[in-house]
Amino acid sequence: MQKSLLSFMALRVSIILLYRRCRFFSGKFVVAFGAEVDVMAEDDTRRTFRIVGEDEADPAHGLIAPYSPLGDALLSAELGSIVEWRKPAGTVDLVIVAIRFP
Repeated sequence: MQKSLLSFMALRVSIILLYRRCRFFSGKFVVAFGAEVDVMAEDDTRRTFRIVGEDEADPAHGLIAPYSPLGDALLSAELGSIVEWRKPAGTVDLVIVAIRFP
């Protein structure tokens, strides 16, 4: 658990290098509709999600609706921030490691 937490925090510190690949809103790099977001959980698992319209949503393939629990947690979050994804099985903390707008 200690090693996982250390790598989780080290990754957060290194996020600054990814700023140039993000969209700039109101003086900050944030997640918005259409963004492709790379996140890392405390257990070092990484996933990529893309925020799409509700008619395109397919969570099994990483396509999430903006008003889903995960979409709601990610929208307006800044690069490097920790968001809480509230799931029926409990809350999962995710670090936003990259934001792209393909």
